[in-house]
Amino acid sequence: MRLPLSMPMREAVGAIRRARPPMLSLGFMTLLVVAAVFAPLIAPDSPRVGQLSSRMAPPVWLDGGSVDHLLGADQLGRDMVSRLLFGSRTSLGVAFLAVVFSGVIGTLIGMVAGYFGGRTDAILMRITDVALSIPLILLAIVLVAALGPSLQNVVIVIILLLWPYYARQVRGETLTLRTFDYVALARVAGCPDRVIIWRHILPNVMPTVLVIATLQAANVILLEAALGFLGVGIPPPSPAWGLMVGEGRIHLATAWWIAIWPGLAIFLTVMCMNIIGDWLRDWLDPKVQ
Repeated sequence: MRLPLSMPMREAVGAIRRARPPMLSLGFMTLLVVAAVFAPLIAPDSPRVGQLSSRMAPPVWLDGGSVDHLLGADQLGRDMVSRLLFGSRTSLGVAFLAVVFSGVIGTLIGMVAGYFGGRTDAILMRITDVALSIPLILLAIVLVAALGPSLQNVVIVIILLLWPYYARQVRGETLTLRTFDYVALARVAGCPDRVIIWRHILPNVMPTVLVIATLQAANVILLEAALGFLGVGIPPPSPAWGLMVGEGRIHLATAWWIAIWPGLAIFLTVMCMNIIGDWLRDWLDPKVQ
């Protein structure tokens, strides 16, 4: 029979859990970032140009495999290792840009709405509600198809889709923070609203923003991969994991590695990012045991 823990014991156990980082996930993401940054130096071949003589070459451990293509080659003879490395640059680059800009926009809108309240809050939150009510992937497909498939347009579309998630959460945090005594004292002291928001509101909502950014980065990678898989994302011959899965799905019976490797890369990256996001949430929130 499992005995219930006392309150101090539960707090101690919770603190230990919060302090224990997911080393495997952190290690994988560190290696992925390093590989993406130094992809031009690490990649054995060009990710765009292939050799027809190596078309659909299997991985090195299968019959017919070669050390020239450790993970095989795709339908155009392009090395899979090189495509995966440069694809990580695309996925992580899109995730970084989309998360940063959507986070800045959403955080600013959320703080303004929560701090000033009234009509400002009502207008901004109704716009946020409308943005949140539209299916994410459907709107992304329509916008990218209208603007045209390109890396820049994919980033812009994802930014437009993600900022409401920051705005909604930050607005709720700001509604609580503006009632605290130090905010009232700052107003009594004559501090302008922009100074109060910058010095007293923003630092206190940053832990929440950081957690949202980590979790949204995984969603960005999935969304970018989905757009590439459907053919409305980053156009070929640029290496992108979703595009690689889409190109390889018709060869699953004869050359499974073309689609499996980028699919596995997406799975591992998203899983590790979600694990790190959950850990950050537990670590930054003292109420989570």
